[in-house]
Amino acid sequence: MQVQISLDNVGHGFQLNGKTVELFSGINAEFKGASSTAIIGPSGSGKSTMLAIMAGLDLPNNGRVVYHNKALVGSSKGELTATQMRQHTGFIFQHFHLLDEMDVLNNVALPLKLRGDRKAIEKSKQWLNIVGLSDRYNQPVIQLSGGEKQRVAIARAFVSEPAVIFADEPTGSLDEATAQDITQVMFDCCHSHSTNLVLVTHNNELAAQADECYSLSHGKLELQS
Repeated sequence: MQVQISLDNVGHGFQLNGKTVELFSGINAEFKGASSTAIIGPSGSGKSTMLAIMAGLDLPNNGRVVYHNKALVGSSKGELTATQMRQHTGFIFQHFHLLDEMDVLNNVALPLKLRGDRKAIEKSKQWLNIVGLSDRYNQPVIQLSGGEKQRVAIARAFVSEPAVIFADEPTGSLDEATAQDITQVMFDCCHSHSTNLVLVTHNNELAAQADECYSLSHGKLELQS
């Protein structure tokens, strides 16, 4: 299976009271296409930061992210910019990040509309059907339950047919029963469309459903057996 994303000696940290706090360093890992990978670890270990770096939402202090043999660094000639990479990826957030002033359909359609896709509404309806919200097109998202909001967020992440979905604690705001339901929807969408899934979670049951699982602790990323 072809390697889709790799981390090459990646390190990151931040400044606190004039001192550098290192989250992780020397991270090397490969994430294969059409597969799912979970990253687990304690709070504050840097899981969400690592995911943001992989998705091109942040840049590492050291090392590089390589996507399909192109390094994700700035806008150097022959390299892949973060903006270019985001055209091939989708992101699912713990707290949904939906726009309350828009209805369900237009929340899903927004990424396509921003690209000038004339079939944005048609494609969005198809994905809302897939996630089980065919009767919610015109409902304000503020009226939805947490599980329904995450279904909308999943549809929005998939609507542009990305090669990779990044999910940051996608069930973290949901009760156990709803979390199981959302997990099934997310994995079903990835499997049926051969989409690579990389997620971070505290939920061991969610992590166990992934093809591979890494643990991030004390600044090191280790593949679990």
